[in-house]
Amino acid sequence: MKKILLATIVLVAVLFGGDYDKGMEAVNSGNYKQAVKFFQKAADQGNASAQYNLAIMCSKGLGMNKDNKKTAEYFIKSCNGGKIEGCASLAYLYEEGVGVEKNISKSIDFYKTSCNKGFAASCLNLGTLYGSNEEIKKDLKLSAKYYKMACELGQKLGCQNYQFVNSMIEKGIK
Repeated sequence: MKKILLATIVLVAVLFGGDYDKGMEAVNSGNYKQAVKFFQKAADQGNASAQYNLAIMCSKGLGMNKDNKKTAEYFIKSCNGGKIEGCASLAYLYEEGVGVEKNISKSIDFYKTSCNKGFAASCLNLGTLYGSNEEIKKDLKLSAKYYKMACELGQKLGCQNYQFVNSMIEKGIK
């Protein structure tokens, strides 16, 4: 049984690690077109980190044409593959309407996904959205909740914003 498990781990490492690692080597040497080829192979095999890297490269036009819609597609795949940074980036795209139709509700859902998995910047963004975004109902208690989560995850600005919003709540300001 142990031999089968070890063989499976080695096979997964060969299938997913090889192309991804070659892609990282290509990025580090500045060969972005080559990196795209390797990342694409790994992404096609379900590697969420490769999908995320392709999204970043596509958003900047590195090794491929800049394409906001394709960027969003890569972020969707990486988020669905469990890459929390992909979910956070997708949330931003929905918040701003970049490559996707602007949708604050979807943005909040993706921010919550990544915040609840420990991505402090998403918690901070949720605190800001609930505290000051004119497109959703202002909710200072939710704002404070997410700023506190960001603070607890080490986000210094989250701590400062939590103190500020919490003092507003204590004073009865809505």
